[in-house]
Amino acid sequence: DGTPDCNDNCPADPGKTEPGACGCGVADSDGDGDGVADCNDNCPADVNPGQTDSDSDGQGDVCDDDDDDDGILDDGDGSGTAGDNPCTAGATSACDDNCPLVANPGQEDSDGNGVGDACQ
Repeated sequence: DGTPDCNDNCPADPGKTEPGACGCGVADSDGDGDGVADCNDNCPADVNPGQTDSDSDGQGDVCDDDDDDDGILDDGDGSGTAGDNPCTAGATSACDDNCPLVANPGQEDSDGNGVGDACQ
């Protein structure tokens, strides 16, 4: 990189003179442009500046298909819109998680309003 090693905090990395967000030897790229370097981004291909991860599984909610990690997919019917076909009457497949941010693997909905009991 042309910087003398005595002034270079990454002497073995020809692309950097400072460690940056990702350290020496790793590019500080931000492929999705959300302001979080890919090496620290929990959804590196999706804009997610807040890095919200409701179930603490290391995958941001923006790219997590099961935000509460209860085994019921947020968009379980695969329509492309989470919540348009909520699970009711104990159904747990081919329907959307009726309480996507609170784990409720049984999808209980005692009043049948499409909102899981765990969220009421």
